[in-house]
Amino acid sequence: MSDDFYIVDTLSEEQINQLLEMYRSEWWSKERKMEDVLLMLKNSNIIAFINKNSKEIIGFARFLSDCIYRATVYDVMISKNYRALGYGRILLETLLGHKYLKDIERVELCCRDQMVLFYEKFNFRKVSEGTNFMRRTPIRE
Repeated sequence: MSDDFYIVDTLSEEQINQLLEMYRSEWWSKERKMEDVLLMLKNSNIIAFINKNSKEIIGFARFLSDCIYRATVYDVMISKNYRALGYGRILLETLLGHKYLKDIERVELCCRDQMVLFYEKFNFRKVSEGTNFMRRTPIRE
């Protein structure tokens, strides 16, 4: 499996278009726009698996980090054509082994209930005490 893809930390123009399509196929990111995705890519660390033959994105994840104390993982995705083949596990192992994440004090992420068991395999645990997940969104007038 590891022979059929390579890892990149930047995307070509065509791969950015593919990423936007991946976002638009997910319930949580259907409304993303190209200009917003470009800004996000500019300001995030990314890992993407690219199919060696077709050059299409197999998997994608991004993170923000201060490189010592905290990091937050976002947008872990495997293309629908490659799901249930082990790429999610390899993507998380690669991500957590990244030079900016491997020695960090705390890595956090948010996920739906059905993904909890998957992330628990990587030693993520639900936070039940002392911390409250909070969100601020723009006030619409």
